[in-house]
Amino acid sequence: MCGNLNLVTKMIDYIKEDYPAAKVGNYTSLVKNKTDELSNTFIVTTNSSLDAGDDSSFDIIVNLVPLSSEPALDQIIGRIRNSKNPNSLKLYIDVVDTGISSNKNQYTIRARYLNKNKAATFSVVNF
Repeated sequence: MCGNLNLVTKMIDYIKEDYPAAKVGNYTSLVKNKTDELSNTFIVTTNSSLDAGDDSSFDIIVNLVPLSSEPALDQIIGRIRNSKNPNSLKLYIDVVDTGISSNKNQYTIRARYLNKNKAATFSVVNF
């Protein structure tokens, strides 16, 4: 999940470069029928496209967006919980540049909320 459409396009290019055989979907307003993109191995989107009100579901979401809205977090986590594959591993991965104080503050809010309300397990990995 990227912060804007330009970043979605760049992320798709990066994934295709590193994984040339992978199918990569663009789940944004740049595509006429977003649901056609859901059969791809990788699906790149924005938080607003993911929050657009359809009933799509995912097993793994990698978030690159520094957000702290509880309703937005509920919506994102709901996309994992409602996965069509009940036996699959469900992951929410938050990628955060903690060197930027506003990102770190928003992440702290997200982490507290997710740990308290949504996550069965919760871990932080620092790079």
